[in-house]
Amino acid sequence: MNIEAKGLIKKYGQKITVLKNEKTIKTSAFIQPLRADEQSVLYDDYNKNNVEQYLYIGLPDCEIDDSGNTTIIFNNQNYSVVKSESVMLSNRIIYNRAVLEKQQT
Repeated sequence: MNIEAKGLIKKYGQKITVLKNEKTIKTSAFIQPLRADEQSVLYDDYNKNNVEQYLYIGLPDCEIDDSGNTTIIFNNQNYSVVKSESVMLSNRIIYNRAVLEKQQT
């Protein structure tokens, strides 16, 4: 399962840049709009600003966090990480997911 998820993200994911603690990481991930009617119970209480949010699904070896030290760059747009977590199967991370919001310029 881990190999399949990783392979799909690498092959079909968008090319992104992750800025974390002054490190720049070029990687792949899926980023798509997260609509209110699609939000899971886990995420529905994070949209306090009533702004459009985005779902991030990324590689297991590129850990992101919601401490304010991580910025995702995709299509010349910076995104802040609102909430993040690792999805695990049999004590192994198969992918990382997060809720993102566009940073105001």
